Amino acid sequence: MRLPVVAVAAALAIPLAACGNGSSSGGGTPPPLALAAAGAADLAAPAAAGVKGNGGYRLSGSLPSGIPAPAHIRELSRGPVDRDAVTRLTSALQVGHPRRIGASWTAGSKLSVRDDTGQPWSYGQDVAVCSPPAAADQAVGCTSGSAVVTAAPGTSSGSGSGTSGRTVAPPPKPLKTIAAATAKTIATTVFNAAGVGSATTHVGSAGDGGVYVTADPIVSGLQTSGFTTSVTVGNTGRVLFGNGWLATTSEGPAYPLISARAAFEQLKMQPRPLAADMPCQIGKSCGMVEQVVTGATLGLSLQYRDNGRPVLVPSWLFSVVGLDQPIAQVAVEPRYLPGPSHPATEPTGKPSSVDPGPPTSTVPNPRPSSYTVSSDGRTLTVEYSVGVCPKADYVGTAKESATSITVIITAENIQPMDPDTACIELAQIKHTPVTLQAPLGSRPVRDEDGSEIQNLND
Repeated sequence: MRLPVVAVAAALAIPLAACGNGSSSGGGTPPPLALAAAGAADLAAPAAAGVKGNGGYRLSGSLPSGIPAPAHIRELSRGPVDRDAVTRLTSALQVGHPRRIGASWTAGSKLSVRDDTGQPWSYGQDVAVCSPPAAADQAVGCTSGSAVVTAAPGTSSGSGSGTSGRTVAPPPKPLKTIAAATAKTIATTVFNAAGVGSATTHVGSAGDGGVYVTADPIVSGLQTSGFTTSVTVGNTGRVLFGNGWLATTSEGPAYPLISARAAFEQLKMQPRPLAADMPCQIGKSCGMVEQVVTGATLGLSLQYRDNGRPVLVPSWLFSVVGLDQPIAQVAVEPRYLPGPSHPATEPTGKPSSVDPGPPTSTVPNPRPSSYTVSSDGRTLTVEYSVGVCPKADYVGTAKESATSITVIITAENIQPMDPDTACIELAQIKHTPVTLQAPLGSRPVRDEDGSEIQNLND
């Protein structure tokens, strides 16, 4: 069930410059912005060479015209969170008093507030899930978080043949569901305690009668993506899961930006799974699912520097049919975004040249094509395809919110190759487990592009 999207903040006008002047609003040249996933820089090369996109995205509607004025990144605070701020959060979650342990605050056994950049917090509540009886003569009850199987009324627990004289256990009662408005009220208490402020919220079904509520704050007058606080409320009105950020933001350097049209062309350059063009079942095809973009807004998206620290970066946020959250594409001019194939040098005012040499020690992130879910819902076994060389180990991570899960497969321990070494173009199918902080439930699983990944359990 998808419930309506509620916009808490009004749309904001985008200041546009008649022409991109290539300078920051502060008058100086900003430093290189080294991001862990410098997608814009790496995608600019094929675009400059005249290579067309793969058609994974189609525009239906119009995009803002012109080039926006330079915009600032927003740095996130780090270090120990004030005890009063943590106390407000623990009070909203009803988890007792905070305790300082190492480089984090804890409360109860499920709340953690870390000193890392962004001051992230997470909360999880174990909930007993009682499955229907395995047999008609067994009833299931929950005590102290455990499922207890007993004989149904009027029966014995011994073995025997036939059903004569037995009373069949009654069917389970309909699952209680919490009202979306009630869940939003409860979640808003947590948002206020976390200092979220003005935000765009999304509400939807979390499965098992629960409801999730997410809040993407408005920062410096701009919509954000990825800087999300999420709360899942169970059908009894208790908060089951939550995560977000307690950090304040401060103004960083301003960077020249690209137009929405240029960002859309970069978005179309995103590599797609090789398995998308391969048959997956007899008589069926795993053809690429085209995503329809309906518009874009200039905002801020949560990105990670190459040192792992989060930062809010000016980005074009593309609205996509069927997605609650926009797909973000970094809007900073590519020459300011050094990546694995773009050394970190001071920008010269001219676009960086395309490196014709093949990379010998980097491997693009493979795109997941499908996954299966463990019985407890906490482990995804992700399938993807990679080339034969260079040889590398692959690990999977998940970025979770109450709305969806983004799975990222990355290469580690890459064995460098001699550029003159021939490599056969053959795809290998691999499987990597990805552990979730909370059970999957009804949340969709997406790749880095926002494309939904096929669930083979369905």
